[in-house]
Amino acid sequence: MRVRALPTICLYLLAAGLLALAACRAEEAGDEPGLSNQFLGDPELGAEALDRYGCGSCHTIPGIKGADALVGAPLTAWSERHYIAGSLPNTPSNLVRWIMDPQEIEPGTLMPDLGVTEADARHMAAYLYTLGEGAVVGVAQTGEQPAPFSHRLHVADVGLDCRYCHDAVTQSAVAGMPSTHTCMTCHSQVWTESPLLQPVRESWETGAPLAWVRVQPLPEFVRFHHAAHVNNGVGCDECHGRVDQMEAVEPVVTMSMSWCLECHRQPQERLRPPQELFNLAWEAPPDQAARGAELAQTYGIRHEILTDCSICHQ
Repeated sequence: MRVRALPTICLYLLAAGLLALAACRAEEAGDEPGLSNQFLGDPELGAEALDRYGCGSCHTIPGIKGADALVGAPLTAWSERHYIAGSLPNTPSNLVRWIMDPQEIEPGTLMPDLGVTEADARHMAAYLYTLGEGAVVGVAQTGEQPAPFSHRLHVADVGLDCRYCHDAVTQSAVAGMPSTHTCMTCHSQVWTESPLLQPVRESWETGAPLAWVRVQPLPEFVRFHHAAHVNNGVGCDECHGRVDQMEAVEPVVTMSMSWCLECHRQPQERLRPPQELFNLAWEAPPDQAARGAELAQTYGIRHEILTDCSICHQ
């Protein structure tokens, strides 16, 4: 098996940049990824924390002994909700923020500040997302990634294009995940002894593929085609957010049916020119309505079929 080659000068520059960044990051956060890089915690510890903080004195929470109060809204079927407190999108990051400091998010809310630690908030959120049937909203269901991967480091600091790792995004329904071969293109030369990359080296030596975890799961009855969106003017950050600013990728939208239909009904509000598709910092210009309408014609988008059931359900 051969490692895909980069031009020598590029490889040296990349190595120098990564080594310098590695030193800074190690100084900031240590060599091991901490809780701040793991978005959700342990549901079992979350159940204990919900009981310990007395959440059942106000809420009905399935599975928590004595949590049958009706002072606050019942927390049943939490994974199926679109919003927190009626207006905040139900994403893991927002739920953790809400649990830790509800008064900062919504001053005057009846939800008290209980002094919940970040660790406990992550555990509590993890438990709440186990409640409900159907697809879990914005939560990876199968555990941690096989190796820690910082999108901020690779995208913002090093400058890798999304397509370097997700090379099928313009051609296929799935974006594709980086193979061990792709990782080793750089890491056969850079961070070759880092303990964080031991799973990558083992995969390279044994031939066993890295089992990357999907962060934004969708129900089996929903069909989402990456190439159909990217090739028609929809940038990656519309669904995935500013991953170039994230250490560990986290869901930023609910991917609910109503959220998808909002875009399908008014696609011109989000369409961008081809050269900006992978620019995660792109912002719509003041005349986006007019430009978007022109782009819709250029891309050949047929508004009349975008809300047909068969577009997403086949």
